[in-house]
Amino acid sequence: MFETTMLNSKNIGILINDEKPYKEFEELLIPTLKTKGMKIYYLFTLQNSSLGIKNKFIIRSRIARIIHKTYHDSLLWKNRDLSVSYKFRAIGKFGSNAQRILNSNNFLPQIRPSSFLVRIIIRFISQEIFTNLMKVYLNLVVFPFVSIKNKTILNKIDILLVPYGARMSIEEDFAIWYAKKLNIKSVAIQENWDNLSSKKFIFSQVDYFITWGLQSTDHLRTFQNYKGETKEFGCMRMQQFYKSKSAEIENQFLRNGSIENSKKKSRTFLFIGNGTINDFELLDFLDNYVESQAEAHLENTFFIFRPHPYSRVDLSNRLLEIKNNKITIDIPKKNEDNHYRLKLISDAEVVVGFYSTVLLESLIMEKIVAIPSFLGSKTRYKAFDFLNDSPHYSGISQLSNLYNFHTGKSFEDFLNNLPKRINDSESNHILNMCCENKDTVNEISSFLLDLI
Repeated sequence: MFETTMLNSKNIGILINDEKPYKEFEELLIPTLKTKGMKIYYLFTLQNSSLGIKNKFIIRSRIARIIHKTYHDSLLWKNRDLSVSYKFRAIGKFGSNAQRILNSNNFLPQIRPSSFLVRIIIRFISQEIFTNLMKVYLNLVVFPFVSIKNKTILNKIDILLVPYGARMSIEEDFAIWYAKKLNIKSVAIQENWDNLSSKKFIFSQVDYFITWGLQSTDHLRTFQNYKGETKEFGCMRMQQFYKSKSAEIENQFLRNGSIENSKKKSRTFLFIGNGTINDFELLDFLDNYVESQAEAHLENTFFIFRPHPYSRVDLSNRLLEIKNNKITIDIPKKNEDNHYRLKLISDAEVVVGFYSTVLLESLIMEKIVAIPSFLGSKTRYKAFDFLNDSPHYSGISQLSNLYNFHTGKSFEDFLNNLPKRINDSESNHILNMCCENKDTVNEISSFLLDLI
């Protein structure tokens, strides 16, 4: 699949099983790798794609795919108590009706439970003897057979790079396994904040794992039992927010002499959807709040509602009902780059979001951030507790600019009387634990060069 190159060249093979990391790498990392003399080869494993890909690597065996999926599903059920996110995901898919009612929440309400028979099977074979047998079957039967049929797939590659998005992928697990057999170094790059504490469990371990920070490295060790070498290099797209914050502070000093004296003629409140049924409630609150306020109170105040780019609910009809000229609907564009979202946050006075990575981005930029935890108040599990219960949010409840709201009334009072932004060393330390403030692209590219 990969063309033959000169022996002294630096060849990076990048496994792509989703369009999102492909676009992010193309925008943020690949240009730097090429300037450092590296030649890029993509190993596409997408089943369906709008990228117009011609050469793809897909493992077609139906039995192998079923065993692989069953293995990962069994691990999820077996380890469901490791974190609240794992628990909600496992019970949502494989729990009994009583368990789903007892653990009802508004984080993963769209998870459709498997059939009764599948739920029984998964819960039964999640015992260690069966998970070990499935792992042995994949490692000693399936993968060796696939390697015979695809023996040139990693030909002439010096390093296999894997954007780790915690997606279930038999091709990804095989490629990492095969790289080890060929003594090709493998490197994973953490894609999202919660990848190591909420979605799946690692099957094939890479030689090196690049994480956002010490928090994620800890999750990698404790939840994933990772034994390889780790590097805390931050996140490529998050680094843009760190840089933007520094530039914004510098510009404020140049314009006004001090940050405290800087004033904006107008202010914007940015509301971020999370792609679940919570967005309907959030829209209703925003619409009702703006309608209830006196015109004088909202003078030079504007609101933006931005749906999640990969929403699991259809908001289109509800969005059409928003008629107030104080509210702008900002639909994410298909080819939108990271800088657009960065500017939205940079221009906002306050960012409102329901447990998403946008909250971390906003906190990095020292924005006032509000979590409307009163959404979905009828569920058994209260969203307010997630701030302390979730591993990847653990600790950030202490951040000075973060506010979490039990009730709609307390949230409304907050919007009417916004607190001042605070910059303190403890908050900066916590944010760096979550995501290091480093030149991530340069760190990654230099590390890859050193490995070659």
